[in-house]
Amino acid sequence: MLIKINNEDTEVSEGMTLGELAAAKHLPSKGVAMAVNNELAPCASWVERVICAGDNITIVKAFCGG
Repeated sequence: MLIKINNEDTEVSEGMTLGELAAAKHLPSKGVAMAVNNELAPCASWVERVICAGDNITIVKAFCGG
């Protein structure tokens, strides 16, 4: 199914969760935030939050610097 990740069209499997997406993208367990359709998804919900066709997911990674 087709979704957007950081405004790029991306094909993912039906029934994929945010947790599975994070694993597939090799995201670190800390310092990452995800929003689905402009609503923050707490990391505790990632394992159960199923992605739907057309979802717009924003992934933000924290980094050090000034």
